[in-house]
Amino acid sequence: MTPSEVASSGDEVVRDVIGEITNMTVGGFKNALCDIGFPCKLSLPTVVRGDQLHVVSLKSTTRHIFQFECSSKRLIADIHFKAE
Repeated sequence: MTPSEVASSGDEVVRDVIGEITNMTVGGFKNALCDIGFPCKLSLPTVVRGDQLHVVSLKSTTRHIFQFECSSKRLIADIHFKAE
């Protein structure tokens, strides 16, 4: 898409793209874990934008937070693992 097409489409397109990239990245990670003997299930990704966000971990999960910077914007992957 051109920059003007992205601007006219609004935030929904950005959320869709980030969700798709998340699905592809995490899907590859999940497949690698399954290949070495760790069965996995994925939930749908949630894309949240804003300031002063607070996420509470679910009970019986292990939380890992990864931070990235892209074009001077901070991106955070907040991943929760639950053993079955």
